[in-house]
Amino acid sequence: FNAVPSIPEFRKNQKTIESIYTDNICRSIKSLKHSFLISEDFETISEQLEEITHQIDYLQSFFNLEVWSDIESAMRTALNIQVFENEVFKKYGDVFRPDSSKHKKFLRLYKSYLKLNKSESVKVESHWKQIPSKLELENLKSLQSTKGFLSQRKFKRRWHQLSNLSVEFADKAINQELESLEIKVKLSQIEIKFYDLGIESPETDAKIIAQYIPLFSAEKWEIFDSISLSERSKITASHHKIEELYSSLKRIFTLNKTGNIQETISGVKADLPKIIEQLTRLKKLSRAEFELLSFADNFDTYSKLVYGHHWVQFKQRFPEFSNFQPADLSKKIEKIIAQEKEDAQLFASELLNKVAKNFNKATDLLSTPASKLSESEKKRKKALRKGKSILVKEFSKTRQHPSLRELFNSEARFWISILQPIWLSNPAELSHCFPMQEELFDIVIFDEASQIPLQNSLGALQRSKSVLVAGDDQQMGPTSYFQSGNSTTLSLLHQASFYLAQEQLTHHYRSEYPELIHFSNQHFYLGRLTAFPSVNSSVDPLKHHFIENGVYENRRNKIEAAAVAQEIEALLKLQEHIGIVAFSQEQLDCIWEQLSIDSRDLLTTKIDENCAFFKPLEKVQGDECDRLIISFGFGKNSDGEFHHRFGPMNQEQGRNRLNVLLTRARKQIHFFCSIKSSDFNLSTNESVELIRKWIVFSEKSTQKSVTEFPYGLNPKMSGNTISLPQIQNSIEDVTEVVNLHRILTSRGWKCVYK
Repeated sequence: FNAVPSIPEFRKNQKTIESIYTDNICRSIKSLKHSFLISEDFETISEQLEEITHQIDYLQSFFNLEVWSDIESAMRTALNIQVFENEVFKKYGDVFRPDSSKHKKFLRLYKSYLKLNKSESVKVESHWKQIPSKLELENLKSLQSTKGFLSQRKFKRRWHQLSNLSVEFADKAINQELESLEIKVKLSQIEIKFYDLGIESPETDAKIIAQYIPLFSAEKWEIFDSISLSERSKITASHHKIEELYSSLKRIFTLNKTGNIQETISGVKADLPKIIEQLTRLKKLSRAEFELLSFADNFDTYSKLVYGHHWVQFKQRFPEFSNFQPADLSKKIEKIIAQEKEDAQLFASELLNKVAKNFNKATDLLSTPASKLSESEKKRKKALRKGKSILVKEFSKTRQHPSLRELFNSEARFWISILQPIWLSNPAELSHCFPMQEELFDIVIFDEASQIPLQNSLGALQRSKSVLVAGDDQQMGPTSYFQSGNSTTLSLLHQASFYLAQEQLTHHYRSEYPELIHFSNQHFYLGRLTAFPSVNSSVDPLKHHFIENGVYENRRNKIEAAAVAQEIEALLKLQEHIGIVAFSQEQLDCIWEQLSIDSRDLLTTKIDENCAFFKPLEKVQGDECDRLIISFGFGKNSDGEFHHRFGPMNQEQGRNRLNVLLTRARKQIHFFCSIKSSDFNLSTNESVELIRKWIVFSEKSTQKSVTEFPYGLNPKMSGNTISLPQIQNSIEDVTEVVNLHRILTSRGWKCVYK
């Protein structure tokens, strides 16, 4: 169940809920929708049920409407029949039948037709004064290849009569025009073949037919062929009645696919006097109270569900009231963590087992004699055999493979779905590779959604049953600093925040020292991030390097670059991931020039091995490193003037660029700059003001780092051992306690609870 009523709410309506069970109307009540029960429409329920009964009786003449799923099946059948009532189908019916000769012929012709139409050679170049015939072109080509003064003179004179191009381009132009004429001939031949199929206007009708073909699947043809002409007419005539019936049932009842329709309606009719008698009290039930009826067959079970659910929540929120000894808490937490790891491994194994199970089931079906199979199994066997044949053929080829989209539109799709239940893709590739079909995926997960333009995500959204969107609105959006005009683009994350339920993630795991995330936490995340310290206190997380004599000229600061290069050469000797970022490409180039040849080679090797990155500010999102070196670069010029022009930082999303930069490091940030915070003037530009505040923060970081723990904890420390007395007073949720223990242990601490 999705929600459970609160205990005060349950006690308030306890007598009403108990009477539902004592009056034996629970089955009827839980079959009704809460929204319908409390609506004014409920007053006419008797008339509505009678109308529904008449509709079912009428439709029973050509549909078997026994359980709720039969209604959905009838809807699908009616919709399928409607597809075949299309005027395009009536005109070109044989072309739409899968595996028919006309169908195959059309697909071949249309593919060739599209290929020829797309060719640029078909377009007549504008250089022609008059379009020459094929004979004229061949004569020109012959004259051009004939040596002799008179022949060449005759060729040039005729060429200038026909074209505005210089003679030196004549050969290419003649060949292009001949190729164009040849394509036109081929197009004419294809059009004649289209005429043989009854398609008199290929330019318009062929395109329409190609768009409609996916609607006429083999499954729909089977349904269509299995229904007689007279039955089709009845179904077509009753199409709106089926829709009306389905809409009425869906509005009134909670549809259970396996539930019997007549029994449900009869039960509600029989219980209606008792329901109406209690209607005033029933309307006071909340949705949660109402929906919980579906999970309890008696009042005792109902009350146990309510109290049991809240007892579990109570124990999680207030673990101090649980029956355990604090000294044993560490062992219990370790047991929970071990169980979580085991669950994760079991889940992964279950996924693999499911793939193997589905694969074996399909292969077993292929080897089962037809005499032992039902009609539906025979059809599936036929599709599996054909799909296997397609894939085996493609595996043996080395070139000219069909696209993934084409394979998905064939019988090979069954095997692809079995063998590859999970796909990793970017939105553009997903839209290109997979057919545009609703509910193709059970779930689509978007990562870094702040950088995905909304329009790029539509293809994935259209193909999924459900969606999970993950991103950070304080990171960079889908913009380009070098893009002309207005570069703002609406992101998927921005749009999702308006329409989807949100879950704020507040744990920061990258930085091993809270000091590294402190500035961003205060200025970007409203202090909501929880950071966890590392046991290694010998590292100064943030080191400020002031280059007193640095000068910013010609968009470079060579003195600062030299100091940065010296630090890089020292850190390159460590077996750690190094990140180097400059606030501009020019400063980054200047740093590179200050490095020795050996250091450049070593840095290049580290970059190739994904152990380092060397980037300007606007390209650093998505990277992370152990130690980050930042060169601000900007400073006073030779005249002592300091201009607040900081490239991309002055532009839109400048503040987000700074946040991205300052959250890359796991262990340490080295910040190099040639100016002091006091050199800044107060600015109305938010990004410039944030830079000033960052430099103020960086300047104050020269003092010794103090180990800080989250949740206001102040444990006693002895080496790497920390004592945490009565931790339940600081953390209410046991899940948070487990999470704290897991992270601190991974960062070298030994936790003791008292």
